[in-house]
Amino acid sequence: MSQILIVEGNDAIVLSNLCKVRRLPPPAGYASEEKFRSEFIRNAGGFDNALIDFEEALKNYEHTNIGLIIDANDKGAASRWAMVKSILSVHFSAEILNPLVPRPDGILAQETGLPTVGVWIMPDNEGRLSRTLCSSG
Repeated sequence: MSQILIVEGNDAIVLSNLCKVRRLPPPAGYASEEKFRSEFIRNAGGFDNALIDFEEALKNYEHTNIGLIIDANDKGAASRWAMVKSILSVHFSAEILNPLVPRPDGILAQETGLPTVGVWIMPDNEGRLSRTLCSSG
């Protein structure tokens, strides 16, 4: 049993440091920083690669939890979510997926017998720039 967090960019170091600053415990089985960076987080190197890695992770029945962090960019959160939802629809029922939409606290898909899937669309899961990220002081 394993967990994986797929990130569109090269964000493993940032996420590792953010977890430290927030004093968040590491995911179960990934206590060492090296294991966290090399096994838990997968840097996809772009949006298209992130979707490919995400599809592959969904096929791996050893994963209990799968996370995906992608950028909204100029396409917007709704458009990016539609692409992710299409991939999820191969595995998850419409009953689970249809109510899910990008929300400020993220997207979480859970269905019996499948991994728990969390999706975050940067910067704020709604396609708006966050005041926190843009503030100068």
